[in-house]
Amino acid sequence: MSDGRIVVLEASGERRAVVLSIHGLNQHADALSSLTGALRAQGATVVSLRLRGHTRATGAPSAADALPAWRSVQWTDWQDDWTAGARVAADLAQQAGVPLNFLGYSLGSLVHVHQLANADAHVQFNAQVLLAPALRVQTYAHIVRLLQPLGAGFLIPTFVPEPIRSHPSTSVAAYRALFDLHERLNHIAKPDALRIPTLVAMDRADEVVSASRIEQWAAKHGLLSSWQFEWLTKDRETAISRRAHYVTDPQALGVRTHERLTNRLCGVLVPGPMSTTAPADHAGSSPTTPGR
Repeated sequence: MSDGRIVVLEASGERRAVVLSIHGLNQHADALSSLTGALRAQGATVVSLRLRGHTRATGAPSAADALPAWRSVQWTDWQDDWTAGARVAADLAQQAGVPLNFLGYSLGSLVHVHQLANADAHVQFNAQVLLAPALRVQTYAHIVRLLQPLGAGFLIPTFVPEPIRSHPSTSVAAYRALFDLHERLNHIAKPDALRIPTLVAMDRADEVVSASRIEQWAAKHGLLSSWQFEWLTKDRETAISRRAHYVTDPQALGVRTHERLTNRLCGVLVPGPMSTTAPADHAGSSPTTPGR
């Protein structure tokens, strides 16, 4: 791709896995950099996917086009983005003869699970880590639907922390796209595609995503034999954010909890023994943008 939505971050040393990574709603793709950097240090090549509309509102080459796309995005746009990113990741995994795995946060997990469950993906993943996945959101989160009569382009102030967000506000269009995907998971066509080793990691007190409803949804579709739930508790001494839904970096979780989560997801997504090498510096990496 030529628009920068897909960026390949090569593994440090020998490639042992390929991981497709997708961020959350109103976040930029680098929001997961503390996790993807650790994966790369352990031998994973990361395919970082930026979903349509999530170009940063400032500081990006395409910033002038960011807001119009944000105000008109549809769930099918994110479906197309996933398809393109999954193909790049699958090709890289096949070339190296290594597993293809997935890491997603919130909306990113929702898009991925929807595609595996309801689309003709033609891509097989070996394992996945879903961080605070927006598969079942809290009932009161649907209150934003009341703003739909104001139009898809109406902007709602966001609670996403400034360092990781794409826009100061979230469009009604983006919320509508999220809820469209959410509703399409009420019934799934291919539950077998989701019966792969899966780690769901989240805070039970998540104010956006319902832990109990996700467990019920997984049980309904016969996924509990392959899905493992891990409940995160913030390290209150070092965590800066108090928002339970925010679980992607040391500022969110605190140093010790973030370190435990990082080691856990590396163990799920990168086969073989863990390296003691320090995580790669994501910011100083040399990404490759596929010419697709």
